[in-house]
Amino acid sequence: MKKMKKRMAALFGLFIFCFSIVLMRIYVIGQSDMLKSAAQAQSSQTIEVAHSRGMIYDCNGEPLVDTEQRYLACVAPSEESAEALISMLGENKRQSILEKISSRMPFVIEVPSANLFCPQIQVLKGTNRYGKFQLAEHVIGYLDAGGINGMAGIEKAYNDYLNQTGYSASVRYTVDARGNVLDAESPQILLEEEQRGAGVVLTIDRYIQMICEQAAWNQNLGKGAIVVMESDTGKIRAMVSSPGYYNDNIEGAMEQEASPLINRALCAYPVGSTFKLCLTASALENGISPNTIYQCTGAVDVNGQVFHCHERGGHNWLDLERALKVSCNPYFIHLGSLLGKEKLYKTAFDFGFSRADTLAPGITSEEGNLPKPAQIQSDADFANLCFGQGSLLATPVQVAKMISVFANGGNLVFPSLVEKLVDAQGNTVSNETMGEPTRIISKETADTIRGFMESVVSNGTGIYAKPENMGAGGKTASTQTGIYDENGEEIVHAWFAGFFPEETPKYTVVVLKEGGGEGSYIAAPIFKEIADNLYYYMNPDKIHEQNDGK
Repeated sequence: MKKMKKRMAALFGLFIFCFSIVLMRIYVIGQSDMLKSAAQAQSSQTIEVAHSRGMIYDCNGEPLVDTEQRYLACVAPSEESAEALISMLGENKRQSILEKISSRMPFVIEVPSANLFCPQIQVLKGTNRYGKFQLAEHVIGYLDAGGINGMAGIEKAYNDYLNQTGYSASVRYTVDARGNVLDAESPQILLEEEQRGAGVVLTIDRYIQMICEQAAWNQNLGKGAIVVMESDTGKIRAMVSSPGYYNDNIEGAMEQEASPLINRALCAYPVGSTFKLCLTASALENGISPNTIYQCTGAVDVNGQVFHCHERGGHNWLDLERALKVSCNPYFIHLGSLLGKEKLYKTAFDFGFSRADTLAPGITSEEGNLPKPAQIQSDADFANLCFGQGSLLATPVQVAKMISVFANGGNLVFPSLVEKLVDAQGNTVSNETMGEPTRIISKETADTIRGFMESVVSNGTGIYAKPENMGAGGKTASTQTGIYDENGEEIVHAWFAGFFPEETPKYTVVVLKEGGGEGSYIAAPIFKEIADNLYYYMNPDKIHEQNDGK
């Protein structure tokens, strides 16, 4: 009996031991599940604070975007962070700040400086993509409403590359299951800037762009365009379209009657007397002597249609050089009759008239219009063409190409806006050349016309374009449009197209003012201001000499 009791007691003890083991295991598993549940109740939330696309540089590596710094605060909601923000931003922001704080979710807000000393606030530096007075806005273009993709200009042309490069800055918080930030956990700042500095290098020179934009403002360009092209290469150093717009307010620009989003440098216009240079080149290339003389009586009758000279009393006897100096229409009607429309068409086509210019992927000028010989129905129509009127249309860029031929000794250049793509270290990823210059007229012809253009500026219709230093050459135009304003006056476009400096031309400059009237009085002075400032840009030591002389 005693043995039975001892056996029962041993079995009971063994049962109690095993039961304890089971209970302990259940407890451990329960604790583990509780820990897992607690861990699962915590997670992280990442807030992007700053983001930038790839850079856009000028030809000297100077940034054209992301030039204005700003401060962005990533805020973990708390009473301390609310008071710190209100103290910096002012009482008028209290309500909006408290509304953000009450959400209990981290948020980003722009602040005026980095001087926010609060553990719940992380301040990071960012940039505004566009400046308040953005240079070359029509060239740069703009982004969509979300600031993600380019919708115009270089932003659109190189959208993929600009999106692939750039940098971003984020803050990661530890939050509970409800998304509330856990104060015990310090936020983690995440920087992704391996590609920072990569981007697109333009042919634009920001200093020359500034010179031209300032001239447009000073001279009240209104609606118009300015193009500065390197005469030997076709690289566009400045491109202004007026009026301008704010790149971050596209909706407002769309509502303006002046259509500021249009890049007028790429639009086709009647070119008027600038085309006389093309006719002159064609005549010389086809053996017509520059000594050819003609008597201007003030008007010429072409099969019953009378064409008047701007000098109603006539210029009397002229040779080719003097005809360009005084811009005599009857002389060039006569010159065209000696040449013939087929030969003029061939030369003009070789110069690039009626052919669109692709300046960068997706950035292409209008073709303009050059009437073919079969489309010229009468001698009067051809007479109109000879002094740049009628159906002839060309862009400021095409006119710049024409002028460059005379400035560089006879070569047609291919306009371009982009030099290359670079990586974060500044190494070239891709060269974006548009084509090598091609000879289209002899150096002798080019040099002869260049001399004529210098006479136009020194003592001809382009006298108001004459720079203070180094001289220049060019041609004026006052182009009839066949469009009349509310007062019944015909709208006349003012042009001046020329090169600078005189002896060794480096830059081709084209100025157009819509409805400006006389090119001699309106467009020529704008050219002069640009040339005067180009002189000091090319000769910076002269600035000190000028200042010392005052």
